[in-house]
Formats: sequence, structure tokens, C-alpha cells
Amino acid sequence: MAVEGRTVTVRYTLTTMACGLGPMIESGIKEVADSLPFDEVRTELVFDPPWSPERISAEGRAFLGI
Repeated sequence: MAVEGRTVTVRYTLTTMACGLGPMIESGIKEVADSLPFDEVRTELVFDPPWSPERISAEGRAFLGI
């Protein structure tokens, strides 16, 4: 995430380039960020660093049962 003035840019990655949930994830990011005091919310899909299961938070691992 980067903040420049009243604009926030959220960089995110997906598990694969063909992830069918991409549009829903982007929509969720914008929905949450729109509740914050910014004039503009930008999203940026990135694949560097690549996603791996090691990047799942402890809370996410518990939720998934891993």
C-alpha cells in the first residue's frame, strides 16, 4: 500500500494469473479502502513477489485449518 496525498494505491497479488476471484478481490479492496478518508483509491495487480502458501498470515492459516 502506498499513500500519496489523498490517494491510496493498494498493490495485491493473486495465487495464479488465471485466478477467477481477481475481480471480486479488487472490488473488496476498493470497498474497504473507500471507507477510509481518501479521495482516490487505486489498485495495482502485481506478481512480484510471487504468491506462495508461506505468505498466508497466522490468522489465515488458522481459518483454513493449516
